[in-house]
Amino acid sequence: MLGSALWAFVISGMSGLAQSILEDRERYRMLKYLYVSPSDFIVVLLGRGVARIGVGAMGALITLIVGIVVLGIRFDIGAVDWPLLVLVMIGGLASIVAFGIVMAAVCMQTRQEAWSYPEAAAGALFLIVGAVFPLSVLPAAAQVLGLLNPLTWWLGGARQALFPGGQTSIGGPGSLFAEVFGHDRPTSGEIIVALLLTGALVTLASSLIFRVSDRRAKEQGLIDRTTGT
Repeated sequence: MLGSALWAFVISGMSGLAQSILEDRERYRMLKYLYVSPSDFIVVLLGRGVARIGVGAMGALITLIVGIVVLGIRFDIGAVDWPLLVLVMIGGLASIVAFGIVMAAVCMQTRQEAWSYPEAAAGALFLIVGAVFPLSVLPAAAQVLGLLNPLTWWLGGARQALFPGGQTSIGGPGSLFAEVFGHDRPTSGEIIVALLLTGALVTLASSLIFRVSDRRAKEQGLIDRTTGT
């Protein structure tokens, strides 16, 4: 339940930045004007896209409330590890924005049909980050991809913070994590370090990808080109 609730952040964050590109280029025909405005384009894009994460926050909150009040999921607010929760939420949201920048870079190069790309990418990530089932049920190669993804550590850390002692989505008997690290579940420190490292890599990669896409879009005249029919 928690994974499905928090996934609203991912969908809103990834689609928000990508759809900002598509709306300004295809619908409002304003993308070229944003480029020549005094403000840095990436700052404008982040401001518009990140604001949509608030929509995802409302969806996640409603899902959690329904799960606790209606479905009777046990939740002890006094047992919540608040420092861990704050740290993983900050790191997780930063990683979501980085993935959103990647999707914006992709949509800058593609046609109008790219409206569905962010949801498709989020759906693919949904399968390998332990959102609804633990990584231990996946093949070893998929577990490697999951452990290298900051969203895995974000979701795992949020579960550990909100439901201490509950089932982990990262480790468990027979999991790749247990085989590599020698214990079944990650500690809070391991989660934070892994989230910071993987998040930094994704953020760096997203910055490079966006710069390449931005330069190519200018060279190929994609900024003021509409692809709708």
